[in-house]
Amino acid sequence: MKTRVALLLCLAASAANAQTVYRCGNAYSGAPCPQATALDAADTRTEAQRAQAVRVAADEARRGSTMERERLALLAAQKPTHAASLSGVPLKQATERTRAKKLKWVKLPKGKATVGPA
Repeated sequence: MKTRVALLLCLAASAANAQTVYRCGNAYSGAPCPQATALDAADTRTEAQRAQAVRVAADEARRGSTMERERLALLAAQKPTHAASLSGVPLKQATERTRAKKLKWVKLPKGKATVGPA
């Protein structure tokens, strides 16, 4: 839709105002610079060619909308996965195993103590 509107605005603007465009080195401008080269920016397409361009743009916009709807429908139909851990153990079992583990004190060589899994 946006493409079609932009194309129609460009066509209307170019048909209404056939301006002179100036080339200044590698830049193009509506205002001349000291070494400007004037270029003719008139649209030389026929009405049939313009109409065809509008039809093609509308067709592409319609196809894009259809593809977007299909993609959103596929995404909505997919069921999300529920990854609780990388071990593949279901969440309930993983929680029970964690609760069942007891912590014990481990003596380090320097006399400091730390807590670690049993």
